[in-house]
Amino acid sequence: MGKVMSRPLRIKYEGAVYHITARGNERKRIFFATSDYTKFKEYLREAQDRYGYLLHCYMLMLNHSKCQGKTARAELYKRKGSDLLLTHLKKGDSIDTI
Repeated sequence: MGKVMSRPLRIKYEGAVYHITARGNERKRIFFATSDYTKFKEYLREAQDRYGYLLHCYMLMLNHSKCQGKTARAELYKRKGSDLLLTHLKKGDSIDTI
């Protein structure tokens, strides 16, 4: 049996800068219409208000998003990542999760 390697622990401190990537299941599309992009940007604003981080930049592509931000306090990432950038975009019979 081979070695199982976990990812390194995330260093948490006030003022840390993070690069966050969220991708759809099986690299499927997560944005289908302009309204999907608009809703995601609303989630980013709500998360800023809730957690007090500084959003430096973001990119929204068909099948994933990328954000770079700076924490205002060290405990920001003790919460589940889903509190920050999780949304379900339901189209037809499928649900894609980021």
